[in-house]
Amino acid sequence: MASGPTAVAIKNYLFAPDKLTVKVGTKVTFTNADPTDHTATSLKGDPAAFDSGHLAKGKTFSYTFAKKGTYQY
Repeated sequence: MASGPTAVAIKNYLFAPDKLTVKVGTKVTFTNADPTDHTATSLKGDPAAFDSGHLAKGKTFSYTFAKKGTYQY
C-alpha cells in the first residue's frame, strides 16, 4: 500500500506533487493536463530510470516501482 499519493499531474509546466513517497509495488500515474506535449522521465536514479515518451494533453503514463530507490523526475 502506498504511503502517499499515487497520481502526479503535469499542469502549468510543473509536476504536482513535485515529490512523493511510495512503497515498492506501487503504481504511480502521470497525467498531462497542459495543452502541449510533455514527458514523465526519471532524471536519474538507482535502479533504472523510467521514460513515458511524449504525452499529449489528457494522456497518462503509469509506472510501477518494483525496486526501492530514489527517482528524480
